[in-house]
Amino acid sequence: MTYICIDESGALGSVQKPNDCFIIGLVIVRNLDLVHKINGMVDEYRHKAGYSSDFEFHFHQNSDKQKRGFLAFIRKLDLEHHTIVFKKNEGADYGDVAVSICDFCEDIDDKVKIIMDSNPHLRSELRKEISKRKIGIKTRETRSSSNNIIQIADYVAGVAHKECSSRKAEVNRYKA
Repeated sequence: MTYICIDESGALGSVQKPNDCFIIGLVIVRNLDLVHKINGMVDEYRHKAGYSSDFEFHFHQNSDKQKRGFLAFIRKLDLEHHTIVFKKNEGADYGDVAVSICDFCEDIDDKVKIIMDSNPHLRSELRKEISKRKIGIKTRETRSSSNNIIQIADYVAGVAHKECSSRKAEVNRYKA
């Protein structure tokens, strides 16, 4: 089974600037053993970095030093990750987001389980789209604070959101 952990950056809705974006960050893990291994490695990093066991890596809440350290660690994991970008001024809604996620999942030659942070609107639209397509994608909501790979997906989305928002100087600080 392939596990896809997703998190979003930005909120669908009103457009503040012409280049405002809504980003879905996806981290793809090809089997359960690797999920456990990655979770253990993140826990070990958290401990070695001196953070409490309940510390959450959340891109928009962490300090610059925390972001840089965690991103350097993530790069070493060589994870498969992707982003799906929606320009807010194009009027996308959660139905459009669900279609794009299902399109992505259908290209995977394996059973898929989507694990996501709590978002009732997105989960509802995902279930509708999965049912409409009659595909065997499973979904599960969990708190990002209890899922290290969702926290990595949050960082993927966070960096992409900065890039989309034309904050290139900030983005360059977080790239390899």
